Amino acid sequence: MSFYTALTGLNAATTQLSVTSNNIANVNTTGFKRSRADFGDIFAISPLQKASSVAGQGVALKSVTQEFSQGNVAFSANSLDVAITGDGFFPLKSADGLQDIYTRTGNFQLDDSFTVVNTAGQSLMAAPVDSSGKADLTALKKLTIPRSTTGDAAETTAIDLGVNLPADAQVVDPNLFNPKDPSTYNLTTTVSVYDAGGNEYQATVYYLKTQRASSLDPSNKWQTHVYIGDTSLDEYLTQAQDPTGELLFVNKYGQVQPESAIPPQLIARGVTKLINLDTLNVKSASSPAALNGGALGGTATTALKTGTYNPGDIIADAEDKEIAFYLNVDNSPTPTKVDLSDLLDNVGVSKDFNGNDLAQYLENKINKAYGDQRYFDLSDYTDNSGLANLFTLRFTPASGNGEVMDPLNVHVDLTGNDVTSVTTEQLQAAINEALTGSGEALGLNDDLLVQYDPVGQNFAFNTAGLAGTLEIEGYAGSYNQLFGLSNSFREIDNESGLYGSVVIPNGETLRSYNSNYNLSDQRYGIKVSFDDTKGLFTILSGTTGDASAIEIVDPEETIVGGVTTPSNYFANFNAIFKIDKGETSTESTATRGVRSSPAVITGNSIGQGLAGSFQLSADTSKFTVTVDNVTGLVALPTDVTYTKETFRQALENGINSLEDASGSTVNGVKVAYSSNASNLTCLTFTSGTEGDDSFLKVTGPSIWGLTGLESAKGLTEQWCSPVQAVNKDNVQLYVDRNGNETTSPAGYNDTLTQNLWSPVYLDKGELTFSANGSLVSPLLAVGFKPTTIGDTGTTLSFSINYEGSTQFSSPFSVIAQSQNGRPEGDLMGLNIGDDGLVSANYSNGNQKNLGKIILANFTAPTGLRQLGDSSFLATSASGTATLGEAGTAGFGTVRAGALERSNVDLTQELIDLITAQRNFQANAKAIETNNTLTQTIINVRN
Repeated sequence: MSFYTALTGLNAATTQLSVTSNNIANVNTTGFKRSRADFGDIFAISPLQKASSVAGQGVALKSVTQEFSQGNVAFSANSLDVAITGDGFFPLKSADGLQDIYTRTGNFQLDDSFTVVNTAGQSLMAAPVDSSGKADLTALKKLTIPRSTTGDAAETTAIDLGVNLPADAQVVDPNLFNPKDPSTYNLTTTVSVYDAGGNEYQATVYYLKTQRASSLDPSNKWQTHVYIGDTSLDEYLTQAQDPTGELLFVNKYGQVQPESAIPPQLIARGVTKLINLDTLNVKSASSPAALNGGALGGTATTALKTGTYNPGDIIADAEDKEIAFYLNVDNSPTPTKVDLSDLLDNVGVSKDFNGNDLAQYLENKINKAYGDQRYFDLSDYTDNSGLANLFTLRFTPASGNGEVMDPLNVHVDLTGNDVTSVTTEQLQAAINEALTGSGEALGLNDDLLVQYDPVGQNFAFNTAGLAGTLEIEGYAGSYNQLFGLSNSFREIDNESGLYGSVVIPNGETLRSYNSNYNLSDQRYGIKVSFDDTKGLFTILSGTTGDASAIEIVDPEETIVGGVTTPSNYFANFNAIFKIDKGETSTESTATRGVRSSPAVITGNSIGQGLAGSFQLSADTSKFTVTVDNVTGLVALPTDVTYTKETFRQALENGINSLEDASGSTVNGVKVAYSSNASNLTCLTFTSGTEGDDSFLKVTGPSIWGLTGLESAKGLTEQWCSPVQAVNKDNVQLYVDRNGNETTSPAGYNDTLTQNLWSPVYLDKGELTFSANGSLVSPLLAVGFKPTTIGDTGTTLSFSINYEGSTQFSSPFSVIAQSQNGRPEGDLMGLNIGDDGLVSANYSNGNQKNLGKIILANFTAPTGLRQLGDSSFLATSASGTATLGEAGTAGFGTVRAGALERSNVDLTQELIDLITAQRNFQANAKAIETNNTLTQTIINVRN
């Protein structure tokens, strides 16, 4: 029996030697996993035997088990060599496609059908991927790497071309361009383009410098032409853009605005005239509506030139003292009467004028009548009987004996008047009426009289030569805020007749907001001029543009028997100025342009608290203001309690009450609160007049943020009437609803579109650069119409984007050049990512994701069945394969250009080999010993 026991030991040792020898033999086999022999002892007894007295029966081989530990990774130059680091197997399909095989050996190659296979011809299975590289594990297929991109050619549809054009290039005549004559253009660039079949063509861009920057137009212009062979490509229209990329539109005045600045309902959406942006460069100043008088004649013109023109000599009836006319400016709700009767005094004799003086006189009268002149509101000083108790006068003769005359309380009779709406002239007359007998009452030789002094801004008494001291206080010692009087007497200056206070009309404006028309009745900045050469007067509206209007009306003219007879007062005016009734109103077409802009000054941050009420001091109440040609001091009362709004209104009223010695007045200045960049409150001043002649300067206390401010001027807006483009046959061009150029006006309605904003386009092929060399236009890609190239039958249609182009002093160079077409491509490179994503690069620049190498794993890899070539089959012992992407949980990563070496440790195998040898020798010795014992027994019998 011991022979058999030792024999099992010999067999076990032999098996171990075989396993170890196999490991050693495959030490260089890629992906090989070493095996080990697992043994078990043999022990058997019958049910009635005593186990402790039974010897074992030897050893038996239980299994040869593989160890799937990680082998070393060796790098190679073959991109299809793939190693697994971590758990997992490559899934393969047998050559007949019937068996699923698994391996860690990754030395792959391409077969004759471009399929990735191993040396045994087994195909590597991969998962298809979407555009983001996500694998579909339910649809594994053989990984194929095509050598070329069959059917992958792409037609060129877009070209990016950035060039630097030399700033010193000579200007050439664009009309002489000939692609075969290099002297007719400056430079060229060639770009390869492709048709849908991948056929290559050469597109040549010709550059012609057509304009050098100048003071009139600070832009440099280049004309481009694009040819393929001898075929010229025709551009689509390109709508102009602003620097932010917004599309531009133009109105009938040549004003260009981005789309966001225009109400959508004002943008023309149908057929429009073709307007090119370049035609809008030459503009004129917007002009006001004008009434032009007739020639005055030689004698009158000479008199106006020499300053001997006397209106009194012109009036036939000296008894008729009225000279006036009604003027309507900018379609005001009601015309204003301009009374010129003070050209004649009470005896019918007037002063002499020259033309400019008379024009200035008329201008002042019109602007006063139409401007910010206000009523006096005396309701706070008027009793129930209609008497306004304004002030008290006291006179002290210069006799030196200290005699003081009794004070005179001045009661102004306003009976029959609206005490809230008293004109300056009415109040002046009422005061003078109240002062009748003042000479006797105060011990004077003559009665005191007053005249409103617009420059001094107060009622001036006729105190010149007065022998004594005249004083004034509030009525019977009361306060009079309007006249700046308190309960103590103040001396009146004998030279000026003023007492140092400012008296500004405090009521509503004479011409104010007209609620019936929802319009203001005031008009500002009307001008009157005299032409010495032509001998005529002209009246201009204060605003510019087609919305301005001016006309003279005569509401009192009579019509008898079809004959129109003007009123006498208008006839007097017309006789002097030769300006008959006429009208210049809003035009349906662009004639005078658009409205101009006023002068605007914004102050610095206000230091005065505005939340509650406050008072002004001597240092914070004075403001020096210049408006156009009028300069004056606005001194606000210091004994008044102000709020934020009453201060603003008082300052605005004070400015608009300024007048100079020539009679020129300030009108229409607006004072408002605004916020500066720091979101702090400041004052903003806006002139009532508009255009280049409008001037504004404000100097005031620093607490109001008005120290050191720059002056401001208005702006006369520029305009032009857009010119409709024509083709080479001088036929007018339109743009249809699809943005295509056409000569057909079908669908165009001039009445509907004349007040709308229409698209404005760039000249075809033109590149415009600013003075600093940056590209101004086109900012959009320039599209070309489909064009058949020569006799090839191929039709190409693409766009060129010149973004990034410059015009610097450096030589011509191509900064960037690319296009999106491609021919068929050959395989240039292969990349396999750590996640198994297989990407191929082709000579046409295309890159494709061909699939993703996925891994398989098993619950019990030791249960796999060996097939040789380091390949395995799944068995019931291993469980079914679980598929997953490399790098995810439970799966290792893959590394391209590398192979996993065997995990055989040669040192360990040699030790195992010695151990097996010793085992074999020991078992052989046991057999030898058994044999000796057996021989001895046999000898005993003998």
